[in-house]
Amino acid sequence: MSKLPIKARLVQILSENDRMWDYELINSIYAEYKLSGKEWKWTIRFYLSELISAGLFQVTEIRSDDEGIFRNDKVLHQYTLTAQGSSRAKDVDKMGA
Repeated sequence: MSKLPIKARLVQILSENDRMWDYELINSIYAEYKLSGKEWKWTIRFYLSELISAGLFQVTEIRSDDEGIFRNDKVLHQYTLTAQGSSRAKDVDKMGA
């Protein structure tokens, strides 16, 4: 399990990938931190909103959840790091070292 807080790890994961959907980020956190359940799903989605508000993430694509990944007719978001997020990812890498 990672020693980083989940939000810091989300920044790091996204920095290791060009773009990721919210469900991909959530599944990565689930696997790494051995989490599950809808409470954690919605908590991580809240963290993603906070990372947008902090200017670290930006939404690059939005689509309807027609496949029922979260729940039909919910909105899925694809993220990428902002310039500020990329800078912060370097700091996170130092924390995790």
